[in-house]
Amino acid sequence: MKKVLAILLVLVMVFGLAACGNNNNNQANNTNTEPVAEKKVLKVAFRGDPNGLCHVSIQVGSANTPAHEVMMDRLFEYDYTTGKPTPMLATAWEPIDGTHFRVTLRDDVYSWNGDKFTAKDVVYTVKAAIDSGKHGRYYGNFDVDNFVVEDDTHLIFVLKKVDPFIQTTLSNIPYGMIVQASVEAGGGLEKMDGQGGNMPNCYTGPYKPVEWSTGSFIRFEKNEKYWGGEPYFDEIIIYSIPDAQARTEALEAGSVDLVLEPSEKQVDLIKSNPDLAVFNYHTTNHHTLFTNTQKAPFDDENVRIACALALDYDNNIKVALGGYGQHSDDILPIGNPQYASPKSEGYETYYTYNLELAKEYMAKSKYAGTNPTVEIYYTPQHADYVPLIQQQWAEIGITVSPQPIAQSAFYDTMGTGEKQAWIVNNSNPNPYEQLKFYDGEHFDYKALNGGPGWNGGPEVTALFDSITSEPDMEKATPYYQALRKIINQTVPSIPLFVYERLAFATNKLDGLILTEVGDINFSKCSFK
Repeated sequence: MKKVLAILLVLVMVFGLAACGNNNNNQANNTNTEPVAEKKVLKVAFRGDPNGLCHVSIQVGSANTPAHEVMMDRLFEYDYTTGKPTPMLATAWEPIDGTHFRVTLRDDVYSWNGDKFTAKDVVYTVKAAIDSGKHGRYYGNFDVDNFVVEDDTHLIFVLKKVDPFIQTTLSNIPYGMIVQASVEAGGGLEKMDGQGGNMPNCYTGPYKPVEWSTGSFIRFEKNEKYWGGEPYFDEIIIYSIPDAQARTEALEAGSVDLVLEPSEKQVDLIKSNPDLAVFNYHTTNHHTLFTNTQKAPFDDENVRIACALALDYDNNIKVALGGYGQHSDDILPIGNPQYASPKSEGYETYYTYNLELAKEYMAKSKYAGTNPTVEIYYTPQHADYVPLIQQQWAEIGITVSPQPIAQSAFYDTMGTGEKQAWIVNNSNPNPYEQLKFYDGEHFDYKALNGGPGWNGGPEVTALFDSITSEPDMEKATPYYQALRKIINQTVPSIPLFVYERLAFATNKLDGLILTEVGDINFSKCSFK
């Protein structure tokens, strides 16, 4: 019934919009004027609403990405085809040393409110995000108090520690820039969240939100004065349809043009329809089960190794992901700049299915025969995978208690340091960003709302000291190799799968790309 209602809701809204268009055309004909051109509208089906439209004052999560990506310009844009950042609002990035950079900005960028974007707005955006307390894990490396604004288009950007991937980092959606004058003209950041009709006016992106019916849809209109050229679509409408099958059925019915986060089980159905297309992108999104090594039973290395060996990785990917995933034999995903096969480096990991060996390690642990219960916290995207862990860990005497949790509350739950295990999507291609959850010295997981507790000892701390002070990625490779080996062999976490990003769409849609973290970006799309 919920699926049927979701489709009916989409149909009602779409036909309602079409009716408005027909009325306009009839009126134009009745007054003997030229017919109004039919609007070009992109209709997108997604699983839910964002938790706000002003990203600097909310907890960023994947539920926000579709809306935010059409609204927000960053200093850099990620080019999925090359894996490298390209200029967006910043036209030049000149290193002064490992932590200081002279940035040149475009001089032709204005907010939707008509206020010019300048170097002061970069400082304002960073400060607003830090002051909100929601973005430590994104903005924690920015030494904003020492930024220097030279003029409207030049500033000195300062980091607390080196980051060889800083330009790629700044291409991510959470680093969208806002214009201070527009925020103040609109009554402050609290008026920018889109709730109750308070649409933000402070962004500079190609599409601006004009209507939000919570739980139903968000409608965007094109920014005709966009610095990057006039956007193709007159409107983009993102419909909220929680059920994956219902989203696909809406596409089959012609009610939407694009389905995000579809079910892998429906790929063959879409492929059989000549009017529809399946888009499949390999990503470096590494979905990892982190354990809290300060909590029982994961304070015993034998238990952690047993848990890793008890998982049937390849079969789990087939069952939970329809085969649309990849298993990594390393704590870094295949495709990451610092990934290397452990076998090629002279050792093997425990991330392979061997139930008999898993039972041997469990028998050696101090929890042998105690049948411990483990709570695993996870978001909806892992709902099909967790029951498989539950079944397979039962074979070694561990009872899994699944704990589903909303994406918006997930990192706060991790940040308490009181839970036993989480499944986390490490999506950033920066290898340090993938590994920082193991860095208790430089990355305060409790203060920054991310990552489990793990004390790797002085050797791990020394390796992270070297990584976080070396701006040259090639020179840092030996440190990453040594660090990966320690993590792989002590198993504070278990890599489950590398995600493949799927989308279903009408075959007339062109221009889908991926963001830095492997989300679908449709802000540059058009119809063929």
